[in-house]
Amino acid sequence: MNKMSKAAVLRGVENISIETFPLPAISDDDALLKVEMVGICGSDVSIYNGKTKRVQQYFPIILGHEIVGHIEDAGDLFSIRHGVQRGDRVIVEFTFGCGFCDACIVGNYRMCAQKGRYGSYISCNTAPHLWGGYSEFLYLPPSTTLLFKYHLVCERGLQ
Repeated sequence: MNKMSKAAVLRGVENISIETFPLPAISDDDALLKVEMVGICGSDVSIYNGKTKRVQQYFPIILGHEIVGHIEDAGDLFSIRHGVQRGDRVIVEFTFGCGFCDACIVGNYRMCAQKGRYGSYISCNTAPHLWGGYSEFLYLPPSTTLLFKYHLVCERGLQ
């Protein structure tokens, strides 16, 4: 596997460049997604053209929060917690919490004070850098929420 990922990085308003980032080492409780598809949302356009100013403090960012891909690599705990295995196709929820606060523990991760959002509120200067869908790969922290899991064996059949 290639040890790098290309990404479209928004450096400033209407200023995008293609950059390369190292793939993170995956531990027991996180994962790496190979991005297959990413939507272009109206909020992506608003961030790009400068109408959504509150995101500008996080530049440079990798846009893209409507993400579909397959699990490229995953730690054992991540696989157990999320019920996935390498090769599974998933849809990634754009918001994730810390996993430890009261809001996260009761499943209300969107109210987490430390919440992360793919494609907007995390700078790609923040390791492991791959925080948006306009990239070849996406980092999945332990508290990621996967909305749909599809085992590739179902797609290929049991030949």
